[in-house]
Amino acid sequence: MDNLQEIVKLLPDEACQAFGLFVNHQKQKKARKDLQLFELLRKEKLRKPAEYLEKLSAVPNTNAYHALRKRLFRQLLQFLVLQRMDADSTSASQLMGIISLCRYLYEQNNEALAWHYLKKAEALATENEQYELLHSLYTLQIEYSGSEWADPLQSIIRKREKNKKLLELEENAALASALIRQRLKEVRLESRQIPLDNIISKTLYEFGLHDSLYQRPKFLYSILSITRSAMLAKKDFYAFEPYILQQYRSLSQQQAFTRANHFYKLSILYMLCHVLYRNRKFRQALAYLQQFEKDLQEHQGAYQRKFQVQYLMLLAAVKSYLGESMESIQLLEESLENCSFLKEEERLQMLLNLGLYYFQHQNLKKANQISLRIGHTDAWCAKKLGKEWVMKKNLMELIIQYELGNTDLVDDRLRAFHQQYKGMYRNPLYKRVKLYLDFLQQINGQPQLLHDKTLEQKITNSLTTVPEAQEDLQAMTFYSWLKAKLHKRPFYEVLLETVQP
Repeated sequence: MDNLQEIVKLLPDEACQAFGLFVNHQKQKKARKDLQLFELLRKEKLRKPAEYLEKLSAVPNTNAYHALRKRLFRQLLQFLVLQRMDADSTSASQLMGIISLCRYLYEQNNEALAWHYLKKAEALATENEQYELLHSLYTLQIEYSGSEWADPLQSIIRKREKNKKLLELEENAALASALIRQRLKEVRLESRQIPLDNIISKTLYEFGLHDSLYQRPKFLYSILSITRSAMLAKKDFYAFEPYILQQYRSLSQQQAFTRANHFYKLSILYMLCHVLYRNRKFRQALAYLQQFEKDLQEHQGAYQRKFQVQYLMLLAAVKSYLGESMESIQLLEESLENCSFLKEEERLQMLLNLGLYYFQHQNLKKANQISLRIGHTDAWCAKKLGKEWVMKKNLMELIIQYELGNTDLVDDRLRAFHQQYKGMYRNPLYKRVKLYLDFLQQINGQPQLLHDKTLEQKITNSLTTVPEAQEDLQAMTFYSWLKAKLHKRPFYEVLLETVQP
């Protein structure tokens, strides 16, 4: 898929219809070749210019085709800019437009009107915490301070200095977040042991970040993102839940969430839904997901594309642990079929989850087929999704092959698994994985051990090493399968019993 086609395929159906009206409004024609090309890029899987030329019969040659592509690209850019401005009246693009208007008015010697819009832009930027644009506005106001319509120069300078501190704080929060995210990625991809709490506290101190961050949704989101990343790496969701719940409720009660920071409201709310899910508070997670879906529709669904896939996957996961995994299957099947804008990483995550939901219903053939649809090497997947994701995928495939009765294949894959992940076993988070595989190897070679009560006690003692209330949900899922085998009961039935808080 080329760059232009990728942009076109990102547009939802309603935006495609609006684009057609936008193009025809510019210049009416009965048959527009640019719109014909647009439709081809939307619906066809053509690769070479010659293939497009064949479909676009009135386009005479390759040069004309490339000129048509350039025109279509310019039209798309204009349309998307206007659409963004229309969808969000507080966007940075609108503010930049007002700044350009002020410059034009000043050049035309209409200082009164120029200052009218400078003050209007300042109020809008202040309301929406657009500190970088405010800096540009104050610089412009200082430049035009000789006008009789200008505010007092010292007042502008004071406001500029106050804003400069907020801008620096915002930049430092972004820098700290990026730095910590990079180090946490190393933990996830390389499974190295790093003192995460020390990294976070040291970085926050280094960048001078303090309690003033928590007064603004944008800043709070940055810090919550950092903390959540640490919690995900350590699988310590229980300490994070009360904190984010308190912060979200506090901001909601203060009515701190506005249209301007709607993105941060959705981001924080999604974090809350996810941590409730991981802490096995499924009903509560579902209630907040319903609120999330409602909020997602606000402001013309400005962030629907950004959050839709995450929302659908989390909703499917929550429903699966509420005994509604057939609905989970339907959600993901429809998403894989209809979501043309899925990133490859999202598609792979959906496939892995979908395979699990089919396995829960003992549809082994379908679960195995889903696994085969992943279609990438482990090395490729590890680079994109991390070693832990690949480990879970391989573990799931091992269990499917065991259930299918492929004893020799399971033995071969177990040896390969140990070789591939022996470095990760040194990390305390993954020690139980090796123990789990050791038990799987035992029952694969000696199925009669499933009748041995002492084995069940060994499994329980080895794999349940933390208080049940703080046990990791994914670990409990894999443990439930072994438990179901020992008790000769359906896996999904045992799973639902085991994960109840």
